[in-house]
Amino acid sequence: MTSKIVRTWQWGTGKLARIEALGPLMARLSVGAVFFRSGLGKLNHLERTTEFFRELGIVAPDFHARFVGGLECVGGLCLVLGLGTRLFSVPLAFTMIVAVLTAQLGEVDGIVSLLSLSETTIFSVLVWLVLAGPGALSLDHLALRSLARRPGGPAAGGAFADAS
Repeated sequence: MTSKIVRTWQWGTGKLARIEALGPLMARLSVGAVFFRSGLGKLNHLERTTEFFRELGIVAPDFHARFVGGLECVGGLCLVLGLGTRLFSVPLAFTMIVAVLTAQLGEVDGIVSLLSLSETTIFSVLVWLVLAGPGALSLDHLALRSLARRPGGPAAGGAFADAS
């Protein structure tokens, strides 16, 4: 009986391994779309965004409204494409920390409420993308694969050898 369970488990995990690239793709698409839309909203309503940042006590609200709006638009689009995924995930994760500290902290009354924030979920996905990479269905993966085929490309086992 145990061997049948083990064989079934191995069969199932083998099937899932064939579609594992869908995990990072779905994470990038959903989080990237959220950031793109949010950034577009900030840039399209710059005066309102600046005033909101001013009310939150953010230093240089004019600059930061433009900066964050642009970062969210460009970074969100790049996440959707899987281009510079690890690079853009870091500052986008930082924006989630700032959002919690400036706009959400008053709503937090313990660890459960902190972990229940959408900003915390998005932060967690971004950290995962930094650590795990964009996956095989990304421009990052295609670019690094192309570079690896060139003479003098990333050596096997190098820091950039695995784009997934």
